[in-house]
Amino acid sequence: LGGQDVSKASLSALGGPLSEQPPVLAAAAAHGVSTAQVLLRWACQKDFAVIPKSSSLEHMAENLRLDFELSDAEVDGIDALDRAEPGRQCWRNDPLRALDWA
Repeated sequence: LGGQDVSKASLSALGGPLSEQPPVLAAAAAHGVSTAQVLLRWACQKDFAVIPKSSSLEHMAENLRLDFELSDAEVDGIDALDRAEPGRQCWRNDPLRALDWA
């Protein structure tokens, strides 16, 4: 990737199986927000670069409303969903999965 530091970048969709996991659902209910907001907040708290994509103005506005903080327990619960791939925190089976991020 042109020598750029991507050590804290994560590329993935916010929907799908991860948004249906109990730790994500519980955090969303506790904070009165969507699962996408929980995943975005989690990524921000982990210092990951986050660039959400949406063609919906409603979703764009929702993606900006991250005025809550996940507890350590909530972050740990989402961290536990990691697929244990060194240097990666990938949520879906995407074409970039084959790249060496280390």
